[in-house]
Amino acid sequence: MKTTIYLVRHGEVKNPDKLIYGRLPRFSLDKRGFVQAEKLAEYFKKIKLDAVYSSPLLRSRQSARAVLKYQPELKIHYSKKLLEINNKIWEGIVSTERDPKLVKIYRDAPTKIKTNGLESALDLAKRMSEKINQIINKHKGGKIAIFSHADSIRAATLYYEKKNLDLLHEKICTNASITTLVFNGEKLVKSDYKEIHPRAEESFWTKTKKELA
Repeated sequence: MKTTIYLVRHGEVKNPDKLIYGRLPRFSLDKRGFVQAEKLAEYFKKIKLDAVYSSPLLRSRQSARAVLKYQPELKIHYSKKLLEINNKIWEGIVSTERDPKLVKIYRDAPTKIKTNGLESALDLAKRMSEKINQIINKHKGGKIAIFSHADSIRAATLYYEKKNLDLLHEKICTNASITTLVFNGEKLVKSDYKEIHPRAEESFWTKTKKELA
């Protein structure tokens, strides 16, 4: 019995101070982010979802709520296991304040970082896959949307694809993108990646340029 999991990254975030916001509260979608959330909702309008799950962070909640506009019979299930990577060493600062040597390791070989305050790539993958496996077993044969964050989605996907987690930052996962994982039981049998927002589709710009003005 095949179960389809849609790992959805939240829309663009309002962040005028260009902070690394991580798990900080009250970071909302910006104007374009809300439009992206609507585009996600329109995409899922064509798919009969069996459940919707989300990280409890505001930007993910806002993105997930848009889906309920077209499928109001659903409710959103929140889980801390779907949160952004736990990164206390950089959270709340601007990127230029980071130690460049540590940034290079984080980008090129994240599994090599062993420092207090930064969740390891393996721990991130494990908690995400643990929750996803629970969801699969609860909704066998169903179609489930999970709204989460870039590193969390990348880590989970690499884990199921049995690929090296050092590829974490080579894997594309832009705002409002959808990574689709199809499972037979808890075994991944197919994966796909789709972007439905400005960066990916020129037609989006044409259709929504008035909305974004």
